[in-house]
Amino acid sequence: TPERDEGFLNWWYVLPPDHCAFYRHRTFEVYLQETGHKMTWKDEKRVVLQKRQAMPKLG
Repeated sequence: TPERDEGFLNWWYVLPPDHCAFYRHRTFEVYLQETGHKMTWKDEKRVVLQKRQAMPKLG
């Protein structure tokens, strides 16, 4: 509905530049398997991810 669309556009959290998208927990599980990153914390609505450390270059 137009009212719902307007409500979303005026929602305070849609405006911060660090907000990227909404995902399901299963999406993060697949992402973590593919990247080697770790999920350090989660609840029903939020997750915290940690990048894996880059391997040092040899020689």
